[in-house]
Amino acid sequence: MPRRPLLGIVALTGCAPPFLSEDKSQLPMLRNDPLAAKNLLNLPLIEEHEKGFSRPLGKPSSATVQRNFEIDPSKRKEIFAAALDIAASSGWSNYFSAPTGQQTFWQGRKSNPFRICTVGIFDDHPTKLQISLTANEEP
Repeated sequence: MPRRPLLGIVALTGCAPPFLSEDKSQLPMLRNDPLAAKNLLNLPLIEEHEKGFSRPLGKPSSATVQRNFEIDPSKRKEIFAAALDIAASSGWSNYFSAPTGQQTFWQGRKSNPFRICTVGIFDDHPTKLQISLTANEEP
């Protein structure tokens, strides 16, 4: 189907076809998690991205909240440990942890609904703490 008629349908009906729509109902749950705080550890927020659940071309794409914070690379281990303390105190259980050299990566999970949280400081971006929370169940 050509792109113009599809865009015309969206414009005329005021809504996108189901395969293009985004369900944002899980975003408040993800945003309200302490790890999604925009002032996490009083670090400067440098990037953020949020998207709802969707099914582009029929394949599920989970709702996600991402936050990236600027850090002092000399304090990466302390900041990483503090972020993991927040994760533990807010109910995240350890799912996977892989510190390699200076690279630090942790993944946690919660149930009901099933969610995954990723905390990372990576060698290719040593001045950035990356937090990603994903709702892995269809709303």
